Amino acid sequence: MSSTSTPAKRTWSIKEIRDLVYKHFKKRACWMQIQAALAIHDGLDAITCAATGSGKTLSFWMPVLMAKDEGRDVMSLLVTPINLLGQQNAGTLEKAGLRAIAVSAENANEKTFEDIEAGKYDIVIINPELIMSDAMTSLLRKEAVYSRILSIIFDEGHCVSQWARFRQEYKYLGLLRFILAPSIPFYVASATFPPDVLAEVKTTLRLRDGKTKCIMRSNDRADIRLGVRVMKSPATSMKDLEFLIPLGTSRTCAPPKFVVFFDNIKEAEKATRRIRELLPPELRHKLKWFHAAMTPQYREETLEAFRKGDIWGIFATDAFGMGMDLPDIKIVVQWKATCDMCTLWQRFGRAARGEGEDGIAILIVENKDTLAAREEKARLAEQRRKNREGIGTLSNTATNGKKRKATDLQDSEAPPAKQQILTSSSGQPLPLPQRADNAETPQPASGLNTASITVKKPAGKTNLKGRTPVVEEGNVLDLFINTSTCRREVSSNFFGNDKTRE
Repeated sequence: MSSTSTPAKRTWSIKEIRDLVYKHFKKRACWMQIQAALAIHDGLDAITCAATGSGKTLSFWMPVLMAKDEGRDVMSLLVTPINLLGQQNAGTLEKAGLRAIAVSAENANEKTFEDIEAGKYDIVIINPELIMSDAMTSLLRKEAVYSRILSIIFDEGHCVSQWARFRQEYKYLGLLRFILAPSIPFYVASATFPPDVLAEVKTTLRLRDGKTKCIMRSNDRADIRLGVRVMKSPATSMKDLEFLIPLGTSRTCAPPKFVVFFDNIKEAEKATRRIRELLPPELRHKLKWFHAAMTPQYREETLEAFRKGDIWGIFATDAFGMGMDLPDIKIVVQWKATCDMCTLWQRFGRAARGEGEDGIAILIVENKDTLAAREEKARLAEQRRKNREGIGTLSNTATNGKKRKATDLQDSEAPPAKQQILTSSSGQPLPLPQRADNAETPQPASGLNTASITVKKPAGKTNLKGRTPVVEEGNVLDLFINTSTCRREVSSNFFGNDKTRE
């Protein structure tokens, strides 16, 4: 054999893989990570779905370590939706002895591309817009580059489906199959792969039939307590966020570390200013907003200060979302039910990522999203209809010789609330959720068996990001807010945690 021949792959034992990973990362690889690494090493595509904080990211680097240990000169490309995630990963990899670069608009230049072509990096981290740019696709066609590519990794893979409406390049990532050799493995990972999203991702990325390893684990986080609160004050006042700064908060008595998520920059900044008012002037810098309109330097500095504990709380958009790995966030709040279930679960997953940590995740909803408000709205609508038709007037109903107004109807005579669009697995309609009186949390759907519920996709309006921004009768957020059963059952049913997906 020629001395210039490509070194051969070898058969790896579980112990050998764990020893190699521990040598570089000081972590013990779990079975999920080993399965994914072996699939890529064997040339298969791979899909991994597992809970936030379960170590999916480590499995990205393991095939590269294995190939390098075999003497092969390889490079993997990681496609990530958020640049800050790339920078976070690049720093970790350098410490582990892997040469990495996070390519962004700031450094996507001729020098960077020349270094990639020259083989100076083991890992290239890049966003969808840049990997599909003319400059990068031209680079990928060069033999010096494509011959080294071990795998293409898609972090937060659900974005391939859910973000494609407002980040168009996600639609075209499957074209990489034609730019590169079709045998190059694609590895897709996420904590949120409900069956319909997973099916779309497989199609978009052209994952190979019969050559794709699926590793599907529950995405439940038992270490995070789930809750829903109904606003007691007007949303514009932000008073329902005041609990984050307890009485007695001081420099020596800090509140639990928290993140509040919003779906627009304006509300994130407004909430920051409002909650800062609860602190003395010298401590107001402990609360920060965090969104994509800030400079990369500002976001990096804020993230590092938050990591160290110099900042107590962040009011953020998705710029501080998926993959942000801070171990000790105790409370995560979603302000209003304006995001889809996948986004909500990703945001809740920022809590309690450290070993032995636990956390609280709270969805704060407006009254209009509760079953009680929906029933009241239906009752008033029926009253107005009866008034228009003269039902209950002297000409139709007499009571002791007096007119009986529609407003005199008893609760027992009020019309039933509109049925929720819920069906069982057999397609039969499920009973209407009933409302208990005087409860502080949203009123539950009594007696619903969430294990047998199929949540129908709503056909409502969507915002600019393609999400359904409202809670509609029968959608999964409606059930999550109003159910009387454990909310984990709702999420588990939606994500298919109780089913085996091959």
